[in-house]
Amino acid sequence: MQARLIDRTPRWLWGLVPLSLALLLLGATLVLAQARAEAMPYSTRRMPSTRPWT
Repeated sequence: MQARLIDRTPRWLWGLVPLSLALLLLGATLVLAQARAEAMPYSTRRMPSTRPWT
């Protein structure tokens, strides 16, 4: 049963599975990093300064 399913699955699909997993992992890390940056206090956030130092 399992071997027949593997034989009937096209090869490009098996290349697509790790790619989608990698993209999912990348998206999760980006979302987590964004949430951590939002939760940080304002003084420690690395943001471009909006005040002109003149």
